[in-house]
Amino acid sequence: MRKQIFNFSKAIAGLVLFVMAIAGLFGFADLSWIAPGVSMAFAAAAGEVVQGTVSTETASEASSSLLSNSIDKKITLIRPDLNPLDTIIRNMGIVVPIKSWESEYYAVDTRGVADTIKTTKSATGTSSAAWTTHDVVVNNIHIWSIDDMGFFQGTAGSDGSEIVFNVLAKNNSSYTLTIVTPNGLGTNDADLPALTATTSKITRIGNAKSELDAQTSPYAVMPQKSSNYAQIHMAQVEEGLYEKLHDKEVKWDMADFRSEALYDLRRRMELTSLVGFKSKMYDSVGEDYKYTSQGVMRSVDNALTYPAATIDNDTFIGWAKDIFTGNNGSDTRVLFAGSTLMKLMGSVPTVAKQLTGENVKVKWGITFNQIVTNFGILLVKHHATLTDLGYDTKGLVLDMNNVEKHVFKSLETRSIDLKGSGQKLADADNISEAFCLVVKNPDTHAIISQA
Repeated sequence: MRKQIFNFSKAIAGLVLFVMAIAGLFGFADLSWIAPGVSMAFAAAAGEVVQGTVSTETASEASSSLLSNSIDKKITLIRPDLNPLDTIIRNMGIVVPIKSWESEYYAVDTRGVADTIKTTKSATGTSSAAWTTHDVVVNNIHIWSIDDMGFFQGTAGSDGSEIVFNVLAKNNSSYTLTIVTPNGLGTNDADLPALTATTSKITRIGNAKSELDAQTSPYAVMPQKSSNYAQIHMAQVEEGLYEKLHDKEVKWDMADFRSEALYDLRRRMELTSLVGFKSKMYDSVGEDYKYTSQGVMRSVDNALTYPAATIDNDTFIGWAKDIFTGNNGSDTRVLFAGSTLMKLMGSVPTVAKQLTGENVKVKWGITFNQIVTNFGILLVKHHATLTDLGYDTKGLVLDMNNVEKHVFKSLETRSIDLKGSGQKLADADNISEAFCLVVKNPDTHAIISQA
């Protein structure tokens, strides 16, 4: 019986050694990637040593352990509340693979109906000839097509109701519509009242064609095209052979180095995704180009303001109205708030009475304060990094259904054989990802700041 137990134990031990040997051959010298606390003294499998610069133009094969799924899952667990945008993006899984450094996309997928006057226009008088055309400059030129009908909100025409107009021509570069009014003011119903920038609102209500028209302008070519560059984010950890062998008071090794590197890498990704600047930048020292990504705060033009000292109910409800109306966004938006803005919002009665444990919502791995308004739901999160940027008085409102992550190279870790290549007696792991965030339907997002 003891002999059978001994033979069985030998078989199990042999199987374990075989598995560990295979793991060693494939570069898993530190088996804590598979099971914490398990390691073996195999050298990492020697990969191809790449000489010179490896780029998209001169790509070479290199040894790589593609652990994108496990690393991507692990990275979301590292201080998720400190990097909430990155956490949300990774947990939502809104990833669009791209095949080049530049990712082109249409900023507006869904055609909106709301617009405002961009440049103030004085009243045209009272004696314009019948069917006189007028040029008006608008903010959302992309929603308009030739032959569309528009509606000037709150501007009474000759019939006592709002003036409507027909678009005869448009100029995308100058944001100008050439229009004619059937119920305008003046002796010939052809004049317009003063139209004030930002406050004069317009609604697109339909289109009007002549009887011989057999076609209309296809909307598919109308949305504004935008682009962003994928940026390479990279971290590397190394542990010298003798440092690894040396006695330590506290266990501190490559696993700890990786955690620290991932934490710093993730923080840099978060900052880039917020405030980065899109560029193809020449490095005169390295004699090569670097691509940098545009942050979402540079891609949002919709501005909401508040007085420096306080925020009252009217201001907050006004934000909710502007955030949730006049665009094609969802009825739930995320609000990242800097520390000062978060403090001031706490004094708003509408907000204060909802800052309770009952109104906390955990979504995408983040704990939010849920603020319900008559217009929609705001998921509010204090974003400490905004304070690090000097943006403690600012807030960023995002409709997460209109934010995408475009990935050129997925998050991966790669073991570098520094010992085998004769560079140094050290183990090294390289972690990298090339991506950018893109903001679609820009009217569904907003920046909040002090007036």
